[in-house]
Amino acid sequence: MDRSKVHRTENVSGSQADDLCSASFTRMRNAPGLAAEYRDGDGVPIGDERVRKNEARRREKPNYAEERLGREVFDTLSQAISLPADSRLSAFAVCNVAPTGKGSNYIVQVYCIDPQMDYRPEEIKAILQESKGALRAEIAAHINRKKVPDLKFDVLPPSVQP
Repeated sequence: MDRSKVHRTENVSGSQADDLCSASFTRMRNAPGLAAEYRDGDGVPIGDERVRKNEARRREKPNYAEERLGREVFDTLSQAISLPADSRLSAFAVCNVAPTGKGSNYIVQVYCIDPQMDYRPEEIKAILQESKGALRAEIAAHINRKKVPDLKFDVLPPSVQP
């Protein structure tokens, strides 16, 4: 605090000091937009704001390694399901392989090629779960990774075609 300002207010009489305080208070009260509302980032230290911006940028950036592995899994599963050891899967094809965002887990969407075929998605999902080990072995043979990704299957209903 500046000593000259303190000295000046000490020399002012009591009524003059009250007038100065009330005048400054009315000026602040009538000032447009001073603390009328809080905005995003008010009161946040600069370092915290920088961290928050970097986290947002990291979330927006696509994970190219996951996408590349997803394409490799898609190619391998497309070939493996088209030539299945189980004849019950011969009418099905892979339409999408997407990462779940939790480690190396992928959701594999499967659909029926034959539109007139009547099937229940739960049964096909159970068949895919039974052959999951063989499908992961195919993936392990075609990709070069230490750990083979885990697969979760989703069978599209007969009314939905990709």
